[in-house]
Amino acid sequence: TSEGSINKFLVDDKGLLILAGFGLPPAVHSDDKLRAVLASQRIIEACVSLGVLVRIGVTFGRAWCGIMGSGDRHEYTFLGDDVNLAARLMCNAKPNSILVNSVIWSKCKHYLNFD
Repeated sequence: TSEGSINKFLVDDKGLLILAGFGLPPAVHSDDKLRAVLASQRIIEACVSLGVLVRIGVTFGRAWCGIMGSGDRHEYTFLGDDVNLAARLMCNAKPNSILVNSVIWSKCKHYLNFD
């Protein structure tokens, strides 16, 4: 397993959105960046086998992780520039592909083939 954490799994008029985090305590690994990309590749393979188009954005950086909201309605979430960048990368990715930021690319380029 990749030991990532799924934070959101939403389906709406825009399609399916999954927000996942890697490197969250206690599941911290020196290769979390690679684990995130490999998990993304497996997600694409699964979606393609189901005939579902998918676009993925993967970033690494600091994010605020915690409970957001009021006493009546609240949720655990991730917030920050790199979370927003992942969303923008996802929107700009070609169908059934992954776009990554420079940190992910530099840490994974020796293990994966980036086109």
